[in-house]
Amino acid sequence: MGTYYRITLMQVTPGQIKSAQSKVNNVLDKINQSMSVFEPGSEISRFNEIPAGRKLCVSPDFAEVMRISFKVYEMTDKAFDPTVAPLIELWGFGTDKRVQDFPHGDQIKKILPSVGLDKILMDEKGCLVKKHPHTSLNLSGVAKGYAVDLIARAMEDLKIMSYLIDIGGDMYAGQAKPDGTAWRIGISAPLPHAGTQDYVETAEITNQALATSGDYRNFFIKDNIRYSHIIDPATGYPVRQNIISATVKADSCALADALATAMLIMDKDQALQLSTESEIFEVLLIQMGQNEEISIHSSFGFTETGK
Repeated sequence: MGTYYRITLMQVTPGQIKSAQSKVNNVLDKINQSMSVFEPGSEISRFNEIPAGRKLCVSPDFAEVMRISFKVYEMTDKAFDPTVAPLIELWGFGTDKRVQDFPHGDQIKKILPSVGLDKILMDEKGCLVKKHPHTSLNLSGVAKGYAVDLIARAMEDLKIMSYLIDIGGDMYAGQAKPDGTAWRIGISAPLPHAGTQDYVETAEITNQALATSGDYRNFFIKDNIRYSHIIDPATGYPVRQNIISATVKADSCALADALATAMLIMDKDQALQLSTESEIFEVLLIQMGQNEEISIHSSFGFTETGK
C-alpha cells in the first residue's frame, strides 16, 4: 500500500502476538492481491483491463469495498468517486508517480465522460460491468481503511480486545486500555514542514475508527500553483479548496477513509451539514489561509493541544 502499519496490543500472550502477526500478513497480502493497481494480476487490474459489457465477478472483500464506495458516492453527491483513476494517472499521482506532460484541458475533457461510479453496475452476486470502455478504478481512498477493519476483526477472533490498528493514519481502536482510558490520537499539523509529533488537536476513540486525509504532503508545484493528489471528479483537476485536512470518526474505518477523502472535495459547510444530518460520522476540517494561518471546524469535540 506504499505506507507503514503499526499495531498496538494490550494484555496479550506471546502466542497471541505470533498469531496476530500471521493474520495481519494474510490480510495485507489479500488486500494487495485484490485491490492494488500496482499488482498486474490483481482483481482491480483485471477489472480495469476488461472491455465495456463484460462481466467480472469479484471476491466478497472487493464487492464489499464497492458497496461502501457506492454508498459514499451517493452520500457525498459524487464527491467520493474511485473512477477518477485515469485522472490520477494523468496528473502523475498513480503508478508512474510523475507527470509526463503537464495535463491540458483537452486531455481532461476526453477522460471526464468515463468518470462516475454510475458507469459501473454491480449485481447482488458481486459481479461488475462497466458501461464505458475507459472507466477504471482506483480504490486507494477506501481499501486501506477496509484493511484496518479486517485486521480489527482478526484481533477480536484471537480474543484480543484492547488494541489500536494504524495503517498510514487510518485507525481503529478496540476496547479501552486496561487502565480504563481511551486511545488518544493526535491530529497532525497539516503543513509540509511539520514534524510527526506536531499536533493541532487530539481525539479519543474506543471501538471506533478514525481516518485523516490531506493534500499537504502529496503534491507538486508548477508556476507557483500547488497541485494536490486529491482530484475533483466533477472538474478533473486537483482540488482548489482551502480545506487541507479532514479527519473523520465512524464505526468502520473503510467508511471513515472514504468520507475523509470526500470531505476535501466538498465545500466546508456542505461537509459539516452532511455529518450533522447523517449522524453516522463526525468530521474535523482544517483550513489554511494565505499566510499559513490555520482554522479548525468540527462537528464533534476535540481537545485542543496547540496551533
